[in-house]
Amino acid sequence: MKNLVKSGIKSNKGFTLVEVIISIGFLCIACGIIIQLFIASGEVRSKAALREIASLKAANAIEACKISDSPEDVGKDIFNQASTNYEKTETGYAISEYFDENWGVPQQGTTPVYVLKVDIAEVQRHSDLKDKFGDNDGNSEVFISALYEINVTTGYVDTGRDDSLLAEFSTSRHFVYKEIGE
Repeated sequence: MKNLVKSGIKSNKGFTLVEVIISIGFLCIACGIIIQLFIASGEVRSKAALREIASLKAANAIEACKISDSPEDVGKDIFNQASTNYEKTETGYAISEYFDENWGVPQQGTTPVYVLKVDIAEVQRHSDLKDKFGDNDGNSEVFISALYEINVTTGYVDTGRDDSLLAEFSTSRHFVYKEIGE
């Protein structure tokens, strides 16, 4: 019995070199997996932030369209004219606003990275005569009511990308404005 206790106390047996190498290998594999998880979570977080900014820009644009009095005012007064293309189409209006990599106004000579597109299409129009007999000058005031469909998208300028669309909103708005008729 005494020999067993002494042999256990004085035992010089430890980890072998093979056991140490195997444990270091398992540790390296585990650290590699953990580092890849951190990298993947950073990429997911940056994509989510990018989509959030794009959604915010698109939501702001659609709200700006909804509060305007008429579709003619949307491109001229609400968006930044320095980086905006505004054109009248057969069905309504097309507005494209461009942004740099920080979602700011691109400086002169720089290539825009993101684009916000607003399509305002007239769906229905009708007119009502306020005074069918006219006023003292012989003119009658005609109120034009029109239903416009508003589509707002944000994405990359280069549409060749697979993930070119970042956010999309669609709504309908009833614009009411007046014209003077004879």
